[in-house]
Amino acid sequence: MLRRHFLVVCVCGLVAMGARNLSAAAEPVEASCSDASLQGAYGFRLTGTNTALNRLYAIVGRIQISKPGELKVTATQSVQGKVMRVAMEGKYSVRPDCTGSAKFPMGDTSSINLDFVIVNRGQNIEFISADDGTVESGSGTRIAAVTGADPAK
Repeated sequence: MLRRHFLVVCVCGLVAMGARNLSAAAEPVEASCSDASLQGAYGFRLTGTNTALNRLYAIVGRIQISKPGELKVTATQSVQGKVMRVAMEGKYSVRPDCTGSAKFPMGDTSSINLDFVIVNRGQNIEFISADDGTVESGSGTRIAAVTGADPAK
């Protein structure tokens, strides 16, 4: 009987400790981001369909943050099975809630637009095309961290 009581006390104690830890983990942590939250280089992929032109699209490459608000992309893309290497430069802005937008001007008056969210303290980016007629999304993962930097507090 004593052994059973001890076991019940131990289980109740563990459950209480777990409940306390779960409630602490469930408390929201306020993120604060800026253009400086993205630093270094990221490997990325973006796939989907350009519904306006009825074309499948995929791109994989490297994003290099040259300075806060500016980025360079080198990648390999496939548009409806035609593969080509591309290089682009663009600008981005990050809001305090860690969401943001990027714009890549094209040679004419058009541009490629992406919306994104920074996660895992700047280690990852989730993004989606912000252009009408596209269903494209992807992600990026930091491949080269900046020494001594605190990307997103």
